[in-house]
Amino acid sequence: MAPCLRTAFPKGSAISSRASRGQIGSLRNIVASLLISVDSIVADWNRVVQEIKEFAEIQRGYEEFVGSFQFASI
Repeated sequence: MAPCLRTAFPKGSAISSRASRGQIGSLRNIVASLLISVDSIVADWNRVVQEIKEFAEIQRGYEEFVGSFQFASI
């Protein structure tokens, strides 16, 4: 149990044992869920960045392709 909880709720009290058993487990579950969510957001963001890079590469290729026709017509 966190030091501040030890001071506020002496060992053996109902609040102390509930905090050390259930709430700490819940906190771990919440933290684990947050980490999974953050990991998912980062993975999604990386996919978006990759798609933007691929689109930019396609756009450059298109501009080069169209540009070659413009020079040919001059």
